[in-house]
Amino acid sequence: MIVSPTEVYKNYQMGKIRKTAAITYLISFLEDQSNWRYTVDSIEILGEMQVNSNELYKLLENLVLLTTTYNVDVINAAIKVLTLNFSKKCESPLISFLETTVNNYRLIDIFIKISDLIW
Repeated sequence: MIVSPTEVYKNYQMGKIRKTAAITYLISFLEDQSNWRYTVDSIEILGEMQVNSNELYKLLENLVLLTTTYNVDVINAAIKVLTLNFSKKCESPLISFLETTVNNYRLIDIFIKISDLIW
């Protein structure tokens, strides 16, 4: 029984499972997101395997764009694989991510200024 992304990758490298099976396992770890370390490992391994499917692109795009993803390691891994494996179509989600990040910092700055005035 395979219990971690690194085990999936080892089994793939040793020829015990096919690439398509490895990708399916890794994507299932990525979709689950209950263990952020497994999510990061899955993203990094899929990047090493040079997977460039539309399914992976959409998953990574959602990890970068959805505000529910607060783990910096997950976001960094997703951005890295997006830029390496999807360089021609990742510009839009990365720009959106930067705009959101900048806006969030502006909101924090505004909140701090308002709180200084109130308290």
